[in-house]
Order: sequence, then structure tokens, then C-alpha cells
Amino acid sequence: AIFSPSTFFVSISKEEDIKRTSIYLAIMLCVSFLLQLGSVLWIQPIFNKLFSSFVQMPVATGELNPSFILPSFINSVIIGFLVSLLFSTVIHFWLRLFTKSASWKKTYNLYVYSQTPVFLLSWLPLLNTIGWAYSIYLMVIGVQKIHKLDRRTALFVIVLPIALLFIVSTLVMLIAFSNLKG
Repeated sequence: AIFSPSTFFVSISKEEDIKRTSIYLAIMLCVSFLLQLGSVLWIQPIFNKLFSSFVQMPVATGELNPSFILPSFINSVIIGFLVSLLFSTVIHFWLRLFTKSASWKKTYNLYVYSQTPVFLLSWLPLLNTIGWAYSIYLMVIGVQKIHKLDRRTALFVIVLPIALLFIVSTLVMLIAFSNLKG
């Protein structure tokens, strides 16, 4: 999916089963958690030292409590599944406005597989943005190939919900922070 998205999404366009996709999601969530854990243990301290020396100020750091690792792992897998179900359903809702033949299972499959760059790059500071951008690109290609929509419509179907989510999240954070001040 990552290096030849058009070919990949055409090959899975006939797939209606979500069992294999869900197993793939579970594996990727585990890999992503382990990469994030490694980042917290080994990369973040180095990044904090470099940043601290750059700004000439100490950076607040904390210790990782080992008793939180297993609950965090379980929570990240559960939340990962819930987010994939939610996002694929939102995308499917938008798809249904443009094509009545859109299958939710196909939308779920394309969403999960398109998140591979996020799973693999989210632990790297700065590179995680590239992972997100490439995942959006993969979703657009997936919508084109699986649901047979033109590029402009596919872009609209993917970018609009993301933009709305960003706007709503920003408003919620602004309201929450304004309530903290007093």
C-alpha cells in the first residue's frame, strides 16, 4: 500500500472481509505502541537534552512508571480500534453522499491500510507529520480506486471531515483553556 497505492487498492477493492484487516490493525497498533514506548525511553531524553541546550533552559521531564505500560498498551489498542471504526464510518457517511454503492467494509479496509505510515512514523518527532500527510494521500487514492470516484471528489470526501474535526477540536481546546484561566 505504501509504495504502490493504486495497485494495492485495486487489489483489495473486491475484498469484503474485515477480519484480515482487523488482524492487520491489531498488529500495527502493537507495533506502533512498542515504537512509541521506545521513543519515550530512548529518543525523548536525547531530544529533551538537545532542546534544553538550544533554549538554554531546563526541560521538564518525568519518569516512566512501569506499572502504566500494560494498561496504556490495552487502552491504546482499544482506542485504536474505536478510532478506526469511527473514522471509517465518518468517511463512509461522506462517501454515501456521492455514491450509493459504497460498502462500509471496503471503506474500513481502505482506512485501516492507509494508516500504515501513521503507525510506522508516529513515534518520530517531526517525521510523524509526513506520516499523517501520506496517510491522507493514501486515503484519497483508496477512495478513487475502491469506490471509483474522481480525484476531486475523493479529496473532498477525505479532507472535509479532517478539516471539520480539526476545527471542532481547536474550538473545544480553546473553550477548555479559556475555562482554566478563570
